[in-house]
Amino acid sequence: MPKRPKYLGLLICGVALVGGPSSESRERQASAEGAFTATEIAPPAADRRSIPLPGQRASAIPESWLDVDNPLDRSGFAGPSILRNVSHASITPFLPDTKNATGSAVIVAPGGGGVELPMELQGYQVARWLNERGIAAFVLKYRLVPTPRETSNFLELITKETGTALEGVVSPKEASDAEAAARQDGLDAVSYLRTHAVQWHLRPDRIGLLGFSSGAFTSINVVLSSDERSRPNLVGLVYGALADWSEKIPAFAPPAFIVASTDDRQVPAIQAVMIYKAWLEAHVPAELHVFETGGHGFAMTRQGRSSDQWLDLLDHWLREHDFAPNNLR
Repeated sequence: MPKRPKYLGLLICGVALVGGPSSESRERQASAEGAFTATEIAPPAADRRSIPLPGQRASAIPESWLDVDNPLDRSGFAGPSILRNVSHASITPFLPDTKNATGSAVIVAPGGGGVELPMELQGYQVARWLNERGIAAFVLKYRLVPTPRETSNFLELITKETGTALEGVVSPKEASDAEAAARQDGLDAVSYLRTHAVQWHLRPDRIGLLGFSSGAFTSINVVLSSDERSRPNLVGLVYGALADWSEKIPAFAPPAFIVASTDDRQVPAIQAVMIYKAWLEAHVPAELHVFETGGHGFAMTRQGRSSDQWLDLLDHWLREHDFAPNNLR
């Protein structure tokens, strides 16, 4: 199998990973899905609680928050509280009721193809769901590829169908730099929680990482680059991808929970199978769920499709690994 391009190939979507539709079919599809619209918004209240991480990058383009709409979009790029042009990494804490707190924590890494972060749908909502299970959640705001200052130009960018459409917009160096920055931000987030576990009433041996799409890609990179302090104790990978299909997972990797859907047009489900294979070859526990329907970017959204089951399965898996009270036996 050919190697998959790294971050540049993952940007915007990932249909180029194993072929993808022709330009003619992409045009028909884009026409059918209509245009993205956006409203600029103030940073949500949750963001004011964010804790800075060391990762910073000089940028002339400020952070921008948007509510992005496209009723027919199933790529995960539309939704409330979309964040772009992140140049200073942080984590936003969501804490459970102290009566139910388990001492476990999960860092949530939203997706967005390296150019945006859907903070509400793949961050804050997931954090609240974890809190209901007594798990502290910390939503990771990791550094992104710079995008145009003007919102209209940004919307034109996310309408593109493949990473190759970004040629002349995102250079390979920008993509490589963003990949390295996101990886470091993930490592810093795990290190921060382990170092400050007493302050947050956490168990240092119960720190997980849950990534969506490009956030899952980043989560794998964190596992591959981690040391004892920066290594999560488990990792969840939702519609994620390997840097290449020959990727070797080290024996010290944490257990993995892997989710995908067969009808995902952005990141083909075979990627999830290859992640699972890599974990098995490393003799590290892994659990794989590939649903017939669900598309890409489903996260917490109930669609009446088979992927709706994934949260129940994640709940079971977290209990099995003692991140939440295990009343399953």
